[in-house]
Amino acid sequence: MAAPNKQVYLDACQPRVSDGWESLMRTLEALPSLDTRTVIRHTLVQELNLGWEEEYAKLDMIADPTFIEPKGFVFVGDSRKRMSIDNMPSHARVTEFGLKLAGLLGIELLKEKPDSRVVLLGDKGQRTELEP
Repeated sequence: MAAPNKQVYLDACQPRVSDGWESLMRTLEALPSLDTRTVIRHTLVQELNLGWEEEYAKLDMIADPTFIEPKGFVFVGDSRKRMSIDNMPSHARVTEFGLKLAGLLGIELLKEKPDSRVVLLGDKGQRTELEP
C-alpha cells in the first residue's frame, strides 16, 4: 500500500486505471475474510507518502493484517526515472513511522532489518517464522 489516501495514491502511483483506489479499498475489505496470515507493506518515499500515520492506521484497521511492514523506498530500477536518491528515507525515519503506526494500532515492532530499511509490526508474541 503506497498511499494513505486517494490524492497521495494518484500522485505516488500514477495509476493507469481510473478506479485503482477503489479497487485497492475493495481488496483491503476482503483481506479479513481470508483464512491465512496476511501482510500489508507500506513502501515509504521521502517527500511523497511518508507520514500520515493516522490515515495509514485507518486503512490497516480495515484490512486487519497479521503483519504490517513499513519499508523505505530504494532508488533502483525504473523508479530512478521518476525519483531521486533523496527520496530514500533513512532506517531511523522508517522506524519512527513504524513505531507511531504501531502505537495507533496497539501492536508492536517485532523485527527490523536496518540495511533493508524495513520494520515488521504485529501483535506481541506473534510468530514471525513459518514452522517447517
